[in-house]
Amino acid sequence: MAPLFLNRKFSKLKKYGKISRAESYLKRNSKIINQTQGANLMENMGVKLAQKQLDAYNAQNLEEFLSVYSEDVQIMEFPSNRVTTNGLEEMRERYGKLFKDNPNNHAELLARIVKENHVIDHEYVTGRANGKEAKAVAVYEIQGEKIAKVWFL
Repeated sequence: MAPLFLNRKFSKLKKYGKISRAESYLKRNSKIINQTQGANLMENMGVKLAQKQLDAYNAQNLEEFLSVYSEDVQIMEFPSNRVTTNGLEEMRERYGKLFKDNPNNHAELLARIVKENHVIDHEYVTGRANGKEAKAVAVYEIQGEKIAKVWFL
């Protein structure tokens, strides 16, 4: 549905026989609105996936944590793009060990930025067995309804 001011403008143009200009205007702007809605859907999916994996990480629920990642997920270092974990099975081994060795592990979300199909989380990680606390930044790339790539800074 067009905003009220567009409806009024449309009515005036129709009254004076300039309907084709109004239709053209509405068509152009409806494409912009539809593109924006598509980006919003992707951003919403990214937030949903990032939050679900963060909640599962903090609960140390390995299967729930892995459920948001694609089968061929890659975890990389930034900016080198060096792959540190390749695929869901390697993630299962890596995070299964992490959860087992660090039962009090917890990541607090400090900030989240969402842009199209990328989510950037700034986290404060505590509860490691070695007693070290750290800030972490993760960039998640969403493809379809799964996290396909992760970069850690």
